[in-house]
Amino acid sequence: MVEEDFLEKLKKHLADDLGLRDVITEMPREQGFFNEQIVWSVNAETDYEPFEAYETTDGKVIAGYGPAAHVGDILWDYLLDKEKYADVLDYKALAKKRDEILSILQDRNNWSKYKDELSGIIELLEKGDEIARKVSAQAGIEIKQILPTPPSKNTFFCASFDGRGLDDNAKIEKIGKAWIALYNAFTEISRYEGEILEKWKTRIKEEHMKKILPEEE
Repeated sequence: MVEEDFLEKLKKHLADDLGLRDVITEMPREQGFFNEQIVWSVNAETDYEPFEAYETTDGKVIAGYGPAAHVGDILWDYLLDKEKYADVLDYKALAKKRDEILSILQDRNNWSKYKDELSGIIELLEKGDEIARKVSAQAGIEIKQILPTPPSKNTFFCASFDGRGLDDNAKIEKIGKAWIALYNAFTEISRYEGEILEKWKTRIKEEHMKKILPEEE
């Protein structure tokens, strides 16, 4: 059973020291991100997305922040744009196609297959992995970019560490470091997302113009 003192100290650290708001410690999440059994969980509001953390029954502490890269939303806009001149838009079929592609992209070995058609999305996913590796090295905590599993559509960043053997203060300090690392990863991918998306849109437009403009004699 989790000591109430631990959760109160964690809440105080997140709110008073790190500036998070509306910290909830009364088990806001009953299962982990990956359906793990958990012993405690917290949720806090930030300037952007909610921050969540929890501990599994085997002592693993996991924290998450996102959505980060909005790949599902971007893919949806791309598929809609491709069908904009269709007589009838089958939104259900498009949603199914989007989810199928997102499922395929969960395997990083499949990214190369979409390097041409979905170059902007693949570049964004690759940048997310790159940022996660960089932030991990800086923080000394494992950070990963988690790819969406439909019906989820967008990525998020996840931190994890082994909490077994750590006293309350050490565990709380490490959760704080995880939050800072996740926030840094989030802000960096947010900055790149717009740049990558604009570059991809420009490329699509240029390729479209080449197809519709008559060749010069």
